[in-house]
Amino acid sequence: MILFFPTSILICLPSELLQSFLEQLAKLTCQFAEGAAQEESVCADDCLYMEAFDHMLEAWISVLHNSQEFPKDFCKQSAMQIFNTYLKCHLSPPDGTRG
Repeated sequence: MILFFPTSILICLPSELLQSFLEQLAKLTCQFAEGAAQEESVCADDCLYMEAFDHMLEAWISVLHNSQEFPKDFCKQSAMQIFNTYLKCHLSPPDGTRG
């Protein structure tokens, strides 16, 4: 949705709906990051999670490019959540889950 509609349309959504949408976008991005890391660790030929993660990051580029239009501090919180998930997936224990 973010890739196909201008930000001006998205910010017209009720604030609770927009907040929920962006939270789910962040959650889904983190889940795809975890799946992509698992695909890397097993050297899977089929990289569905990696492709999905790439597409989610493209959506976040759009959000971050227009971050002043979205709820205050939301982009910062989501970016930190996604970055921390990425790090966790690529660091070995005890700090990460890479195995």
